[in-house]
Amino acid sequence: MNRISDGTRLDEGDICYFFGEYISGGKWDASPTNQLIFNLKADLVQQPQRRVHKKAAIEEAIEQLVTAVSAGSLEKVTVVPMPGSKPVGHEGYDDRMLQIMSGWRARIGPTFDGRPVLVTAQERAPQHLAAAKGLARATVDELAATLALDPQYLTTPLRETVVLLDDVFTAGTSFKAAQRVLLQRPEVKKVCGLFLARTVWPPQAKVDVSGLLATLRAKLGK
Repeated sequence: MNRISDGTRLDEGDICYFFGEYISGGKWDASPTNQLIFNLKADLVQQPQRRVHKKAAIEEAIEQLVTAVSAGSLEKVTVVPMPGSKPVGHEGYDDRMLQIMSGWRARIGPTFDGRPVLVTAQERAPQHLAAAKGLARATVDELAATLALDPQYLTTPLRETVVLLDDVFTAGTSFKAAQRVLLQRPEVKKVCGLFLARTVWPPQAKVDVSGLLATLRAKLGK
């Protein structure tokens, strides 16, 4: 695991870790992490044939977590999965992070406190799809307004430190929105983040514009 130190939305003191690097603009075969994230985010409404790949990605993510995070380090934290962009009951509801958390909990045992405390109360556009379409990503305020706490999982107080489990860290907007909502609980003192990947951007390709400039000069000279 590596600590994230350059998230544009993070405040001093925020603690977030990630495993792999997701190459923005890259296809599924750009890296093993890209393949994991592409399969994990597979839309089974549009592509039901990818169910087997999504299931394999969930199992791979569980294995990463079990291997990298010691059981002892989890004894004083509550793990909360980040909910998807669609609420329960919506055709596009995706509980991939809940499945990962549940699988992780099953591997660790009864000392693992993991609960789907955060829920999506209002449908929102997926952040990664908005960016792909050239649209503005939602702000922290906008995202926080779509999230709520599920009281059925709060009959037992959360532990003082909550670990938000999510798939991809880009700027930290989703993390900060979730952190804000979770800190509404008086027993919660700190919210950290644990991500399967963080987004990285490849260097801009150098473009040879000499031919274009020569054409422009020729036209302007006429």
